[in-house]
Amino acid sequence: MLDIIEKIFHEKIQKANELRRPRVLVNICSHGDEIIGLDVQEKCIDLTIKKGSLIFNIGNPEALRLGKRFVESDLNRSFPGSENGTYEEQIAFYMMKYISLFDYVVDIHSTVSGIDNCIIIEDNSPETNRLISACHNCDTILLMTATKGSSIFTACRQEDNIIPAVTFEYGNNSIETTNRTYDDLLSVLAEIGVVDQPNNLSVIKTPSKFECYATFSKSIDDILEKNIENFKLVKNGDVVGHTIQGLPITAPTDFYPVLFGKNSYTTIFGFMAKKI
Repeated sequence: MLDIIEKIFHEKIQKANELRRPRVLVNICSHGDEIIGLDVQEKCIDLTIKKGSLIFNIGNPEALRLGKRFVESDLNRSFPGSENGTYEEQIAFYMMKYISLFDYVVDIHSTVSGIDNCIIIEDNSPETNRLISACHNCDTILLMTATKGSSIFTACRQEDNIIPAVTFEYGNNSIETTNRTYDDLLSVLAEIGVVDQPNNLSVIKTPSKFECYATFSKSIDDILEKNIENFKLVKNGDVVGHTIQGLPITAPTDFYPVLFGKNSYTTIFGFMAKKI
């Protein structure tokens, strides 16, 4: 498998070196069960590129083929990768080199954890915030520091440069999510100057902003309480879940739950966040 991955990325890197600037990479399907990116890519086929280059990259092709979140390890937790690691770690290893050739990165997901119209960032720079400011469907911005060093954003932090990057988490696999994601991708591309500004923009929102500073660990059989909702404040001592034996799992401090959901992760309930 390593030889195949190396060959694929060798060809990708060769082509990327020849692209006009600004170069925009839209990464899709890092999780094989999140297919919104394919529909967004289809909608972009007839776009007229005014300046620069727009490239779509299927992050985890084997997981997509299998219809699974991942093959051996979560790709978005596998950076900076390893040449001799799991399938996803090998992909991450070569994506570190590939992404370095781009000027902007947009990562598209379709979460099933009850979060809609959310943009995730790891770099809070003015240029990243300029991209966010163009998005008229965004309700919530998550500054993700809890996963720093293991997500795709790792590849955007080069030694001499930080590549502006945003992740769209606009809902589950649906036509509505596709349309909202596509609309804001177009707005980002227009802000960069890659395409002309769309004519059908709605009123730009003022999104709430949270920093996800830690994970909330769980065992695989632990059960989340039904009353725990994303972005609804949990107080110190509140019951967050129960063990399989029925013992309560309580909050160690006040926090806002983010990406909490029984189908989201196996080793964590989700992320602990604070408003910023």
